Amino acid sequence: MQPPTDTAIAHAALTFAASGADEIMFFLSARYKQGNAISLWSRLQELSIEYKMTHSLPDYSDLNECVMSTAYSRTLSKRLHKVLPHWLAAIESYAHMSLVSLASMLTRNYKYWIIDETSPFWPRQLYDLVLHTDSSAPLCLWGLGDPSALVSCSQPVSIVGSRSVNNYGRSVAFSAGKYAALHGHLVVSGGALGADAAAHWGALGAFDVMDNPGRTVAVMAGGLDYTGPAQNAGLFERIQNSHGAIISELAPCVVPEPYRFLQRNRLIAALGSTVIIAQAQHRSGALNTATWAANLDRFILAAPGNINTPYNTGCNRLIYDHKATLLASAHDMSDVCHAAHEPFAQNQTFSPAMLPTDTESYQQ
Repeated sequence: MQPPTDTAIAHAALTFAASGADEIMFFLSARYKQGNAISLWSRLQELSIEYKMTHSLPDYSDLNECVMSTAYSRTLSKRLHKVLPHWLAAIESYAHMSLVSLASMLTRNYKYWIIDETSPFWPRQLYDLVLHTDSSAPLCLWGLGDPSALVSCSQPVSIVGSRSVNNYGRSVAFSAGKYAALHGHLVVSGGALGADAAAHWGALGAFDVMDNPGRTVAVMAGGLDYTGPAQNAGLFERIQNSHGAIISELAPCVVPEPYRFLQRNRLIAALGSTVIIAQAQHRSGALNTATWAANLDRFILAAPGNINTPYNTGCNRLIYDHKATLLASAHDMSDVCHAAHEPFAQNQTFSPAMLPTDTESYQQ
């Protein structure tokens, strides 16, 4: 993997300043000096130095001009005024750093890779978050493993469920993950205990049957310094050794606080074209993923289950409320997955033509 580009480092630094994906930062990165992320980062460094010296908010009219030409100029301007002091304080220790020094810091001396929209491995379906929701798409992604896994399938399958699944839910997640990988599809989940881990292991199990199955990607809720849970350390190692990837939209140092898991769910939903809920109780975070998937116009399936146990309440309710299609089988999903294919080669030169060019292509 090549070192991150200067633009990717600038996007990572902007993400660090905003403590994650942020609508205002995303807007500025697209508009400031015609989308020059390096210039925007340099400007924030200058403002941070002045802010530290004067203890008052410096003149940021050039940033404000970027938001004043929109229909929501008043709202965006107020939001910028509110968040800018937090950004400037957050980068105070890095205001004099060069991009080279930042690259070493933000990658932990190149332990992690960083990609942004300029990378051939950037998953363009993340921009559906901007088109269909009030959320922001990430400016960059940090990762371990093979970044090409993110574009190894044009219509990935996301599989999620409760952490406290029973054997039935674990079996559904495992079987669905294995079926998808056996047919060349990328399997996306959250790396958590329970259904997530089962889905990842299912995808990895496809390697026992064939040499070149689909990959699997685990999306973390915190920075990669906090890759976890620790019980899944062996799983994460296998993912990396099997041309998969572990990714985060957050700087390595960010702690996975509870609300971060709900934010992470939007990425799992956005990355997939089909989202499968293997098993969910009535307050499961997997239902939050289903909500994101609905907002993104993804195809949602839920596995039905025994109505007399709490494990299946969430999935049964999704089906009853017509918010999900019933998953009739996790062993034969030919009617819900796109055609089988070979995963795009890990080291080939990626072409944008391999990916759909419109949001409708990510719908079933």
